[in-house]
Amino acid sequence: MCAPSNRLLEIDQLLMENQALCRQLARLQSRASEIIQQRTAEIEQLNHVVEYLSAELRCQTCKVRFLETKIEAFRSLSY
Repeated sequence: MCAPSNRLLEIDQLLMENQALCRQLARLQSRASEIIQQRTAEIEQLNHVVEYLSAELRCQTCKVRFLETKIEAFRSLSY
């Protein structure tokens, strides 16, 4: 009779350990989700910065080309 009682005790202990592990897993999954959300927001923000800087670069490139054209026009006038 002692053996079935010990077996039930082992099962109870395993169930408690399983519940503790499930709670820990839930906390870790929740934290992982938070981190993923934070990283996604950071990536979106960085993508906006890249878009802005790309537009700025295009604008600066256009200005440089315009000024190069003007310089060439002035050079051709001086010859």
